[in-house]
Amino acid sequence: LGGDFVRALDVLLKMSKDEIASFAPTVFTAAEKGDGNALLIIEENMLYIATLINRAADYFEGDFKVALAGGILNNPISLSCLKDGSKVTDRAILMKTDRAPVFGAAAKALSLL
Repeated sequence: LGGDFVRALDVLLKMSKDEIASFAPTVFTAAEKGDGNALLIIEENMLYIATLINRAADYFEGDFKVALAGGILNNPISLSCLKDGSKVTDRAILMKTDRAPVFGAAAKALSLL
C-alpha cells in the first residue's frame, strides 16, 4: 500500500471485501516462503471456517458433506490448515469444488421441486 502503517491501516479500513481479498495471493506467497505472520493469517481464517463447520454439525446426524468453494480454499496451505490444524469434526466430509456455492443451492432448490 505504500506509506507508513497508520496510513496503510486507514486505507485498508476503507476497502471493500473484494479489495481486501485481492491481497490473498500475496499472503499465500509469503506463507509459502515461510512468513510466520502470513501463515498465522491463514490458520486463523481456517479456524474460523472450522468453527462454522463444527457448528453446522449440530444440525446433522452422522457424517455430512461440506463443499469447499472459493479462492482461498483452493490453496493447498489453507486446505491443509483446515484439515489438519483446525480440528474440524471427523463427521465432516470435506470436498473441494471448483464451482461457485450458488450451484449447490440451485441444485438443492431443483431437487425440492
